[in-house]
Amino acid sequence: MSEATATTEEISDVVLHFGVDPMPANSALLRLASPVFNRMLASGMKEAQQGVIEVDVASKKEFITFYNLLGPWAWSRDKVTEANVDSLLAISDYYQVEIIKQTCEDLLLTLPPSGARLLQAKKHGLNRQYLRCVDAVAKSRTQENLEMLRQAEPDIILDVALKMQHMLNQLMGMKPEIIICNTAQPRYYSEDEEVAYMLKSEADQLKSLHGKLLDLVQELESPPQVPPRVRWMMRWLQRTGVWWLLRGLRTVVTRVADGVVAAYRSCMCVLWWLLTRISSVLREEYREVLQCGALACFFIFLRQFSRNLDT
Repeated sequence: MSEATATTEEISDVVLHFGVDPMPANSALLRLASPVFNRMLASGMKEAQQGVIEVDVASKKEFITFYNLLGPWAWSRDKVTEANVDSLLAISDYYQVEIIKQTCEDLLLTLPPSGARLLQAKKHGLNRQYLRCVDAVAKSRTQENLEMLRQAEPDIILDVALKMQHMLNQLMGMKPEIIICNTAQPRYYSEDEEVAYMLKSEADQLKSLHGKLLDLVQELESPPQVPPRVRWMMRWLQRTGVWWLLRGLRTVVTRVADGVVAAYRSCMCVLWWLLTRISSVLREEYREVLQCGALACFFIFLRQFSRNLDT
């Protein structure tokens, strides 16, 4: 029969204190796994002389899980789980057991990032996890993560702010591409969607044209409004007579554009001479009718003259 192996009590030579509940441990195993324990248990140190080590970084239950990973053939990455990763990370970082600490970071990289994970990564020096959480917090900007940053160190807040600024600069740099994609968006519609888009565009154009036509019809149907100056001129013409007004206007028009209005001026002079000759032989009651006709011819002349000036 094979002989039984040594028990934990048989190989234990130090005691770990967790307050009121001690735990026996093997100093050689601790010194081989951790440089911190190695310094504590070196000759001349208090822990080596008394054989007692105070453990404040974890509870007894959490440390037993850590201690069981240090024994021969006991190590396995699968023993680091989501349930114990936080305690194992704290213990392995404090006692500088790199293989367990690295395994904890590998597992954390598979878990959802958050503000709490960001602070944890900064505290324990997990560079890959820290950069990942900075990127995630800068992208999400949730209230929970931002509230968590209030407890953070200034350099953590600065890293998150710089990451957010970098993302904003990248987005601003993509502005031309975004505009091009927005302009070219109808090109990537399916055939039915493209037809619907074209029909909608045509309908919008027809609606706009219909509105303009409706405004034009309403403007044509409404009676024309006589400007106050024209109304005042008509009253003044009735009081002073048409002949003196025509003479004054003829002089002004001749000075401004003699070549343009020469033909119209001659016609008006002939027309006015005929009207005055006819009015001299007609009875007195027809004079007012003839004066109205002359006034109408005068306004026709003004309208034609304004059109010539516009052209």
